[in-house]
Amino acid sequence: MRTKDPLKAEQIRAQALEMLAREGFHGFSMQKLARAASVSPATLYIHFEDREDLLLQLYKEQMAAFVAVVLEGFDPQAPFAEGLAVQWRNRIRFCREQPRAWAFLSQVMHSPYQKAFSGQIESTLHDAMRDFIRHAMTRGDLCNLGAQGPAGDFPVEIFWALAFAPLYELLRIEAEAYGPGAARRKRPFVLDAKRLDLTFTRVLRSLQP
Repeated sequence: MRTKDPLKAEQIRAQALEMLAREGFHGFSMQKLARAASVSPATLYIHFEDREDLLLQLYKEQMAAFVAVVLEGFDPQAPFAEGLAVQWRNRIRFCREQPRAWAFLSQVMHSPYQKAFSGQIESTLHDAMRDFIRHAMTRGDLCNLGAQGPAGDFPVEIFWALAFAPLYELLRIEAEAYGPGAARRKRPFVLDAKRLDLTFTRVLRSLQP
């Protein structure tokens, strides 16, 4: 029986991320991956049970990397504006430094895999964000936004949509500005410091009393 080769598994995962970023879930198959990674299909199944197992392992790995970056230097008890600024900086860094990983995580987020996969990882990030929200609301730094029940019950999903969706949308527009057809655009969008500060200020204003 052939044994698992950690370096080969890493090569396969890297190629899988590349393929998923380029073709998405619908264009991804174990057969295509084997050809792209220059391995036999049998080699894939030494390391992964099937397509879903490979995707789950990728998700766990990339989500762990994302959480490590996002929580770097982040204090859930920090003043709201300060803590949110750290979150924005960290998320921007991850998206720009690891675009393929972020493309994959975004695909999972907007697919049926999200519910299946998210229940199989630690909720370190959600716990930190819940603490951050609770402390901010207790201090009066954050609007209640119509949440029902005690401050600790504030829905993370609502907070995420208001606090981070504008940032991710601008990062998506920036990334697409250099994709196919970008040469035809006279002024590709760049999320520079001025635009970032303007967006952050408006978002912060919408979330604070």
